[in-house]
Amino acid sequence: MGLSHELKPAGGPATGWGVAPLVVMGTEPYGKSIPGNWAGTRYANWKSILTWFVIYEGVGGNRATNAAVEVNGIELWYLSTKDKVWKRIQSAKYPEWNGAYDLNAVAATTSGSTFKAVSQAAALFAPSTTNIIHGGLNQTNTPWNTATDTADISAIYASVQHRLTLKNSNGTDDRSQANYTLQAGVDYYPYIGAMVKDLNATYIPGAGSGRFLKVTTSWRNSTVLLKAKGITDQYLLTLPPPALDY
Repeated sequence: MGLSHELKPAGGPATGWGVAPLVVMGTEPYGKSIPGNWAGTRYANWKSILTWFVIYEGVGGNRATNAAVEVNGIELWYLSTKDKVWKRIQSAKYPEWNGAYDLNAVAATTSGSTFKAVSQAAALFAPSTTNIIHGGLNQTNTPWNTATDTADISAIYASVQHRLTLKNSNGTDDRSQANYTLQAGVDYYPYIGAMVKDLNATYIPGAGSGRFLKVTTSWRNSTVLLKAKGITDQYLLTLPPPALDY
């Protein structure tokens, strides 16, 4: 989280999440944690959470025409403040939703030339110079301590596993010319089923986003790690997360 992106997204912003990992609401899913420039409805408690990813062409241009990004493994864990152990929030082999979006990662679009091939056997994607791929898992309950009516979160860890594959296995293997980059992130919503339009906003403020990594022919994991105030790296090293599902 302390490093700039390995491969910056082409068409992404020149500041903020387009340059480096970003912490917004962090481990505090409350209206008071939302930045002042967000114009939506500020619910006091945001009791829904999900994992997401975005795929961009990387800065420098993409010359591949038969290469695609295979996403295989999306998961979200949290370190319970109450129990002091890591617990799984969600885990799935393939994204539960996905689509083409404008380069600002806000508005869904039907224009452009993005590639998608999602089945029970694989989830393959390729963005274009004018559109990105945005996907993730469905909303689920934010870990909550009902006794204190506060979030039971000392840390959050999300991971999206990916690699380069071919759109057409019988076509030319031009993965060496591919230039794609993938970022993982976490969003809060005030309740399960809430949509951006329900909040009188154009985007969700979010918990945070991780480092964009270049997609290669080897499996890699784009991740995001968010820590509560007072939680140190040394403390986290004494409570490492269990082995990931993917």
